[in-house]
Amino acid sequence: MSTEANPLAQLCAALVKARSEMPTPKKTATNPHFRSKFAPLDEIIACAMPALNANGIMVVQSPGIHEGEMKLHTSLAHVDGAALDCGYYPIKGNTPQELGSAITYARRYALTAILGLCAEDDDDGEAAEARGSRPVVQPPKVAPKKLGVEIV
Repeated sequence: MSTEANPLAQLCAALVKARSEMPTPKKTATNPHFRSKFAPLDEIIACAMPALNANGIMVVQSPGIHEGEMKLHTSLAHVDGAALDCGYYPIKGNTPQELGSAITYARRYALTAILGLCAEDDDDGEAAEARGSRPVVQPPKVAPKKLGVEIV
């Protein structure tokens, strides 16, 4: 099917082109709990939006209630009318500050997932295993061995 007659195909073609124009976000922030590096939301937006805008793609991310829970909805829309629903990401928080932080976190994850961007160190699923924070590995303290040579 021709992309001219299919708005979704046009969106996909524009997304492929936009993605090829995006630099990899710089991992400028550190997670203090896991001591891993990640790209903050502003860095991801700075990397993605120029290419998305140049290719007629808009990102819509809005928090709201879905199936009785607070969630972030993310979608992509193209100037030709096609839209790609990227689903819902759960948001948890008891205070406005907690909700704001959770929304930022959800926006970062949803945006990098739909755009195929790598924005954090790969921990091989360790964080999902709930094993606690990774210990900081310190080199063992070993007394220097005497080699039979005396330094004067």
